Amino acid sequence: FIPTIEEQNKIVEFLDVIDKWLANFKKQKESLELYKKGVIQRIFSQEIRFKDDGGSNFPEWGEENLGELCKIAKSGGTPKSTIKEYYEGDIPFLAISDITEQGKYLNYASKTISQKGINNSSTWVVPENSLIYSMYASVGFVAINKIPLATSQAVINLILKDEVSTEYVYYFLFDILFENIPGVPSLHMEQYAFNFTISSHNGISLCISPKFSLFESPSRPTTMTCFPFIST
Repeated sequence: FIPTIEEQNKIVEFLDVIDKWLANFKKQKESLELYKKGVIQRIFSQEIRFKDDGGSNFPEWGEENLGELCKIAKSGGTPKSTIKEYYEGDIPFLAISDITEQGKYLNYASKTISQKGINNSSTWVVPENSLIYSMYASVGFVAINKIPLATSQAVINLILKDEVSTEYVYYFLFDILFENIPGVPSLHMEQYAFNFTISSHNGISLCISPKFSLFESPSRPTTMTCFPFIST
Protein backbone atom coordinates (compact mmCIF):
# COMPACT_ATOMS: atom_id res chain seq x y z
CA PHE A 1 0.00 0.00 0.00
CA ILE A 2 1.23 3.48 -0.82
CA PRO A 3 -0.08 6.42 1.25
CA THR A 4 -0.26 9.94 -0.06
CA ILE A 5 3.00 11.81 -0.46
CA GLU A 6 2.06 13.97 2.51
CA GLU A 7 1.72 10.93 4.79
CA GLN A 8 4.90 9.42 3.34
CA ASN A 9 6.76 12.56 4.34
CA LYS A 10 5.29 12.41 7.86
CA ILE A 11 6.45 8.80 8.23
CA VAL A 12 9.94 9.69 7.01
CA GLU A 13 10.16 12.64 9.42
CA PHE A 14 9.14 10.41 12.34
CA LEU A 15 11.65 7.67 11.49
CA ASP A 16 14.39 10.25 10.91
CA VAL A 17 13.90 11.47 14.48
CA ILE A 18 14.37 7.92 15.77
CA ASP A 19 17.54 7.55 13.67
CA LYS A 20 18.90 10.76 15.21
CA TRP A 21 18.10 9.45 18.71
CA LEU A 22 19.92 6.20 17.95
CA ALA A 23 22.96 8.07 16.63
CA ASN A 24 22.99 10.22 19.76
CA PHE A 25 22.75 7.18 22.02
CA LYS A 26 25.66 5.59 20.13
CA LYS A 27 27.79 8.68 20.73
CA GLN A 28 26.82 8.66 24.41
CA LYS A 29 27.76 4.96 24.65
CA GLU A 30 31.16 5.63 23.08
CA SER A 31 31.74 8.52 25.48
CA LEU A 32 30.81 6.36 28.48
CA GLU A 33 33.14 3.58 27.32
CA LEU A 34 36.03 6.04 27.09
CA TYR A 35 35.14 7.40 30.53
CA LYS A 36 35.06 3.87 31.95
CA LYS A 37 38.50 3.08 30.53
CA GLY A 38 39.93 6.21 32.06
CA VAL A 39 38.36 5.48 35.44
CA ILE A 40 39.69 1.91 35.40
CA GLN A 41 43.18 3.23 34.79
CA ARG A 42 42.88 5.58 37.76
CA ILE A 43 41.38 2.91 40.05
CA PHE A 44 44.06 0.29 39.44
CA SER A 45 46.86 2.83 39.72
CA GLN A 46 45.27 3.81 43.08
CA GLU A 47 44.74 7.39 41.98
CA ILE A 48 41.11 6.75 42.93
CA ARG A 49 40.47 5.02 46.25
CA PHE A 50 37.12 4.38 47.89
CA LYS A 51 35.96 4.81 51.48
CA ASP A 52 33.74 2.59 53.58
CA ASP A 53 30.19 3.55 54.57
CA GLY A 54 31.53 5.32 57.65
CA GLY A 55 33.82 7.52 55.61
CA SER A 56 37.03 5.77 56.68
CA ASN A 57 39.77 4.62 54.33
CA PHE A 58 39.95 0.99 53.33
CA PRO A 59 43.19 -0.90 54.19
CA GLU A 60 46.17 -0.65 51.88
CA TRP A 61 46.26 -3.04 48.96
CA GLY A 62 48.51 -6.07 49.19
CA GLU A 63 49.56 -9.07 47.14
CA GLU A 64 47.56 -12.19 46.40
CA ASN A 65 48.02 -15.15 44.09
CA LEU A 66 45.16 -15.97 41.74
CA GLY A 67 45.27 -19.64 42.68
CA GLU A 68 45.03 -18.77 46.36
CA LEU A 69 41.85 -16.80 45.72
CA CYS A 70 40.09 -19.84 44.27
CA LYS A 71 38.28 -22.72 45.91
CA ILE A 72 38.58 -24.60 42.63
CA ALA A 73 40.48 -23.78 39.44
CA LYS A 74 39.93 -26.55 36.95
CA SER A 75 39.50 -26.92 33.22
CA GLY A 76 36.85 -29.05 31.59
CA GLY A 77 36.94 -31.76 28.98
CA THR A 78 35.20 -32.98 25.85
CA PRO A 79 33.27 -36.26 25.59
CA LYS A 80 34.11 -38.32 22.50
CA SER A 81 32.21 -36.78 19.62
CA THR A 82 31.82 -40.18 17.94
CA ILE A 83 29.60 -41.48 20.73
CA LYS A 84 26.16 -40.06 20.02
CA GLU A 85 24.61 -40.79 23.40
CA TYR A 86 27.14 -38.51 25.10
CA TYR A 87 25.44 -35.59 23.34
CA GLU A 88 21.83 -36.63 23.86
CA GLY A 89 21.27 -34.93 27.18
CA ASP A 90 20.13 -31.64 28.66
CA ILE A 91 23.32 -30.49 30.42
CA PRO A 92 24.50 -27.20 28.84
CA PHE A 93 27.94 -27.65 27.23
CA LEU A 94 29.77 -24.41 26.58
CA ALA A 95 31.31 -23.49 23.24
CA ILE A 96 33.83 -20.65 22.89
CA SER A 97 31.37 -18.94 20.55
CA ASP A 98 28.90 -18.78 23.44
CA ILE A 99 31.35 -16.53 25.31
CA THR A 100 32.12 -14.28 22.36
CA GLU A 101 28.43 -13.91 21.48
CA GLN A 102 26.94 -13.41 24.96
CA GLY A 103 29.61 -11.29 26.61
CA LYS A 104 29.81 -10.90 30.37
CA TYR A 105 26.97 -13.21 31.43
CA LEU A 106 26.38 -16.70 30.06
CA ASN A 107 22.66 -17.51 30.13
CA TYR A 108 22.66 -20.47 27.75
CA ALA A 109 24.95 -22.86 25.89
CA SER A 110 24.51 -23.77 22.25
CA LYS A 111 25.29 -27.45 22.85
CA THR A 112 24.22 -30.04 25.40
CA ILE A 113 25.67 -33.29 26.71
CA SER A 114 24.36 -36.16 28.80
CA GLN A 115 25.32 -37.45 32.23
CA LYS A 116 27.06 -40.32 30.43
CA GLY A 117 29.15 -37.72 28.62
CA ILE A 118 30.09 -36.23 32.00
CA ASN A 119 30.92 -39.63 33.48
CA ASN A 120 33.12 -40.65 30.56
CA SER A 121 35.21 -37.51 30.18
CA SER A 122 37.06 -34.99 32.30
CA THR A 123 34.34 -32.36 32.00
CA TRP A 124 32.25 -31.45 35.04
CA VAL A 125 29.31 -29.23 35.92
CA VAL A 126 30.51 -25.77 36.89
CA PRO A 127 28.16 -24.06 39.38
CA GLU A 128 26.58 -20.76 38.42
CA ASN A 129 28.39 -17.49 39.17
CA SER A 130 31.82 -18.94 38.44
CA LEU A 131 34.43 -17.32 36.20
CA ILE A 132 34.85 -18.98 32.81
CA TYR A 133 38.26 -18.08 31.38
CA SER A 134 39.30 -19.02 27.84
CA MET A 135 42.79 -20.51 27.46
CA TYR A 136 42.82 -21.48 23.79
CA ALA A 137 41.37 -20.16 20.52
CA SER A 138 39.83 -16.87 21.73
CA VAL A 139 42.42 -16.58 24.48
CA GLY A 140 41.59 -14.35 27.40
CA PHE A 141 37.84 -14.07 26.96
CA VAL A 142 36.20 -14.14 30.37
CA ALA A 143 32.58 -14.51 31.43
CA ILE A 144 30.36 -15.35 34.41
CA ASN A 145 27.98 -18.27 33.99
CA LYS A 146 24.45 -17.63 35.25
CA ILE A 147 23.48 -21.28 34.78
CA PRO A 148 25.30 -24.50 35.76
CA LEU A 149 27.14 -25.82 32.71
CA ALA A 150 29.95 -28.07 31.55
CA THR A 151 32.96 -26.86 29.58
CA SER A 152 35.71 -28.20 27.39
CA GLN A 153 39.42 -28.18 28.14
CA ALA A 154 39.66 -24.88 26.23
CA VAL A 155 38.66 -22.92 29.34
CA ILE A 156 39.65 -22.86 32.98
CA ASN A 157 36.79 -22.52 35.45
CA LEU A 158 37.45 -20.48 38.57
CA ILE A 159 35.27 -20.85 41.65
CA LEU A 160 36.40 -18.04 43.91
CA LYS A 161 36.47 -17.98 47.68
CA ASP A 162 33.53 -16.35 49.45
CA GLU A 163 35.54 -13.25 50.39
CA VAL A 164 36.47 -12.58 46.76
CA SER A 165 34.08 -10.76 44.41
CA THR A 166 33.56 -12.71 41.19
CA GLU A 167 32.40 -9.53 39.50
CA TYR A 168 35.56 -7.70 40.58
CA VAL A 169 37.88 -10.39 39.23
CA TYR A 170 35.87 -10.38 36.00
CA TYR A 171 36.45 -6.65 35.54
CA PHE A 172 40.09 -7.01 36.49
CA LEU A 173 40.77 -9.72 33.93
CA PHE A 174 38.61 -8.31 31.15
CA ASP A 175 39.03 -4.57 31.40
CA ILE A 176 42.64 -4.43 32.57
CA LEU A 177 44.28 -7.28 30.69
CA PHE A 178 42.44 -7.07 27.39
CA GLU A 179 41.58 -3.42 26.88
CA ASN A 180 44.14 -1.04 25.45
CA ILE A 181 44.06 1.51 28.24
CA PRO A 182 46.83 4.13 28.16
CA GLY A 183 49.20 3.68 31.07
CA VAL A 184 47.89 0.24 32.01
CA PRO A 185 49.91 -2.83 30.92
CA SER A 186 48.13 -5.06 28.45
CA LEU A 187 48.94 -8.60 27.35
CA HIS A 188 49.29 -9.66 23.74
CA MET A 189 47.43 -12.86 24.41
CA GLU A 190 48.49 -14.71 21.28
CA GLN A 191 52.07 -14.67 22.62
CA TYR A 192 51.14 -16.06 26.03
CA ALA A 193 48.63 -18.79 25.31
CA PHE A 194 50.97 -21.32 26.88
CA ASN A 195 50.71 -19.48 30.20
CA PHE A 196 47.08 -20.29 30.72
CA THR A 197 47.27 -23.94 31.68
CA ILE A 198 46.36 -25.81 34.80
CA SER A 199 50.02 -26.09 35.74
CA SER A 200 50.71 -22.37 35.56
CA HIS A 201 47.56 -20.51 36.62
CA ASN A 202 48.77 -20.49 40.23
CA GLY A 203 51.75 -18.46 39.06
CA ILE A 204 49.61 -15.41 38.27
CA SER A 205 50.54 -12.92 40.95
CA LEU A 206 48.07 -10.10 41.54
CA CYS A 207 49.63 -7.38 43.60
CA ILE A 208 49.73 -3.68 44.31
CA SER A 209 52.77 -1.44 44.55
CA PRO A 210 53.70 2.18 43.69
CA LYS A 211 54.37 0.92 40.18
CA PHE A 212 52.90 -1.92 38.18
CA SER A 213 54.08 -5.34 39.24
CA LEU A 214 54.85 -8.59 37.49
CA PHE A 215 52.71 -11.35 36.20
CA GLU A 216 54.89 -14.35 36.92
CA SER A 217 54.60 -17.58 34.97
CA PRO A 218 56.95 -20.56 35.33
CA SER A 219 58.45 -19.87 31.92
CA ARG A 220 58.25 -16.15 31.26
CA PRO A 221 57.34 -12.94 33.10
CA THR A 222 55.27 -10.14 31.65
CA THR A 223 53.49 -7.13 33.09
CA MET A 224 50.22 -7.13 34.95
CA THR A 225 48.40 -4.64 37.11
CA CYS A 226 47.13 -4.71 40.64
CA PHE A 227 44.63 -6.44 42.89
CA PRO A 228 43.43 -5.28 46.30
CA PHE A 229 44.47 -7.33 49.28
CA ILE A 230 42.08 -10.05 50.40
CA SER A 231 42.27 -10.79 54.10
CA THR A 232 41.50 -14.33 55.24
